[in-house]
Amino acid sequence: VSKSIGEYEELLAGHGFVRTHKSHLVNRTFISFLDHDGFLVLRDNTRVEVARRRKEEVLRALRAG
Repeated sequence: VSKSIGEYEELLAGHGFVRTHKSHLVNRTFISFLDHDGFLVLRDNTRVEVARRRKEEVLRALRAG
């Protein structure tokens, strides 16, 4: 891949994707919930880490979606 995750974040922001961590970009459609340990749990029970500094941004994105 010749683009950084930041470039993909910009391209996909209007399509329901949210950046949860420096190495994770997640489609909101597949998010089930945010657990008490600070991980997003996806429909297939995959857990994706949410950075502390991005938690509020992720919560806003989930409420808006």
